[in-house]
Amino acid sequence: MISLNEFKNASNVSNVFSKLFHMRDTAHYAHLRTKSYAQHKALGSFYDDVLGLADQFIETYQKQYGLQKFEIQGVDSSDIDIVKYLEDSAKFILESHSALEKKDTHLHNIIDEIAGLLYQTLYKLKNLK
Repeated sequence: MISLNEFKNASNVSNVFSKLFHMRDTAHYAHLRTKSYAQHKALGSFYDDVLGLADQFIETYQKQYGLQKFEIQGVDSSDIDIVKYLEDSAKFILESHSALEKKDTHLHNIIDEIAGLLYQTLYKLKNLK
């Protein structure tokens, strides 16, 4: 299993692909383990929405640049601070703009949508109890 710290290089698109699936799986895991209804709902929405955006981003990228090899890592089953994890993930996603060509504004837009989803979910987790 891969730890959050192992997703350091956001300038490598294969790492971005892997991170998207890791975020989805980690949020789903936290969704199933929480005792908070508000957290359960916020994380449920997040993992549903991020999967669609991940598909959109990866399929679009691969149409332009060809199939990419990447790994889908497992989730650490120890207790995780999901708010900290998503905050760190948002930073990683914003840094992932460096993995893309500047001219690929449509791919940058999808990255921005993923960042927006992360911040919206963080708002719900922190403010809706």
